[in-house]
Amino acid sequence: MDDQHVVSAGTHRFTSEWFSSLPSSRSANRAQLEDFLRDVRLPTPWVGIGIACGVGLMSDLCPEVASRIGARLLGTVTIDRDLNALEIAREHLARYPIALLQSLGQSLPLPDDLGSYVVIGNGIHNFGADEKPALFKEAFRVIRHGAGLFFNSAFYDGSVVQGTERFYLETVRRAVRIATGLTSSKTSRAANVVAVKPEAIRQIDPSTYASLAREVGFDDVRAREMLVPMDRELWEAIADYSDYSQGALHHKFPADVACEAMKQATREVFQDPDFSRKVDGAVTVDGKVAVPRRWLWVTARKPYSSDHVGATGTGVRTLVPARQSGGIMGRYFEEFTTGDVIESPSRTVTAEDIDTFVRLTGDNNRLHTDDAFAQSKGFPRRIAHGALVLSHATGLAWQTGILEDTTRAFRGITDWKFTLPVHPGDAIKIRGTIAELKAYPRMKSGAVSIELSVMNDAGHTVCSGSLSMLMAMRPTD
Repeated sequence: MDDQHVVSAGTHRFTSEWFSSLPSSRSANRAQLEDFLRDVRLPTPWVGIGIACGVGLMSDLCPEVASRIGARLLGTVTIDRDLNALEIAREHLARYPIALLQSLGQSLPLPDDLGSYVVIGNGIHNFGADEKPALFKEAFRVIRHGAGLFFNSAFYDGSVVQGTERFYLETVRRAVRIATGLTSSKTSRAANVVAVKPEAIRQIDPSTYASLAREVGFDDVRAREMLVPMDRELWEAIADYSDYSQGALHHKFPADVACEAMKQATREVFQDPDFSRKVDGAVTVDGKVAVPRRWLWVTARKPYSSDHVGATGTGVRTLVPARQSGGIMGRYFEEFTTGDVIESPSRTVTAEDIDTFVRLTGDNNRLHTDDAFAQSKGFPRRIAHGALVLSHATGLAWQTGILEDTTRAFRGITDWKFTLPVHPGDAIKIRGTIAELKAYPRMKSGAVSIELSVMNDAGHTVCSGSLSMLMAMRPTD
């Protein structure tokens, strides 16, 4: 679903499909997602999870944004409770590797530590006060340590811009009149009775959303807002969504009546010759009158595992990043202890990685480019460059988070040995032990030597050696 694919008002199905197809809506969501995905620190390829995905707008935008920033997305698990919305999402997302699941967001049929990020797009406000904590808890459970959380909403306490209140009051007043007329004109009023009157969902403010995320364990929580000028078409498209229109009319009317009434009321309000006088906060953008509204987006991160006993059961302390005062994530020199262990998440070495390395370095040895040639030399298929695996190792060390913002310099590599080949499709990770510490007080830094091993998914060491980093000392002022 690209920005030229706009769903017409006549093809709606009382979902957010029309709204999600409009270029202005896609543009605002794209900008927020790009800011979020650029900060995802796990190595690619990523696995995305979309909760309360609706018709699939965010699951459509994520692969686009990932490609733009140079990341590779392995696939996305897209989840919603509404089967009708999932079927629409299936139509729009057919070109992507997508798994569609019908489920409640607060009870996900997914394993622990699956995703590289989770997105709850434009639907967080639809969860009740008692449902939101369970939703955040599930989001925390299904993503990996170091993975990111993103959610956004245009319906929260603070979204209404001062000076635009009259627009909402006037739209609802007219919609009630129109809906009452539409209902009374039906031949059978019984057919239009709302079977279930959902409890009104209370809007909450950004700080409360941030607190909910922190309470289940997320850190690095950041709430931001953007001002979006919304013209008549955008407001009509929102009114085409039954959850919005029925909620605005306090669930007194069925979906078809509520949506039609809110759309008609929106047109009437915008066509009112006194519109600009009645709505002080109205603006004009590209020749179109618009009512601005704030959109909230919140990002957070699942922290790496806390200190734990190592695999040998000997009480080895595994270092993990901990947010320092002032926003620093990495470890200062004083926080390292000889014998500490660092471990990274795994990443898959791909054929694309090898081909890119060939282009970057000019090292096109046929062992790296030609499966048949590699087989003639005794390998099952072509192999990754040793220097590429070493480069991945330094990246994986960075992905642990302990080097972030506190690293002064990369001092050197010693005794590096390659013991096993790495083939396309192999997963690798690092495990390192702090071997030596040397303080340089005059430089306000210290040298940290790490004995590092790169292991494949079978647990065998493929290469190893020693890295030396110059790390900042903790500020004294």
